[in-house]
Amino acid sequence: MDSNMEKKILYIDDQTEQFTIFSETIQSLGENVPICATSLEDSNVLELINGGIDLAFIDYLLTGNTKGHDIAKALKEKHEKKGHKIPIHFILLTGQGS
Repeated sequence: MDSNMEKKILYIDDQTEQFTIFSETIQSLGENVPICATSLEDSNVLELINGGIDLAFIDYLLTGNTKGHDIAKALKEKHEKKGHKIPIHFILLTGQGS
């Protein structure tokens, strides 16, 4: 990722109360406001996929036992189908103690 370009950052979590904290933290680091969503079907996520994503933070365990790595895999496939050549960097997060 070129440090002179605006990074497109995605954050997926089923706990929407985390969105504000995450957004404020990312912005305090000098980055743009990230797109925060609870799923890949969110219209903001679909718009971001069309333009390309640089970095995706994904909760490891989402509602209904959906795993973050499954979301990452689906996101990677959608991103590649749009013809984006630069890979997405993924960071999986968890608040689980186990």
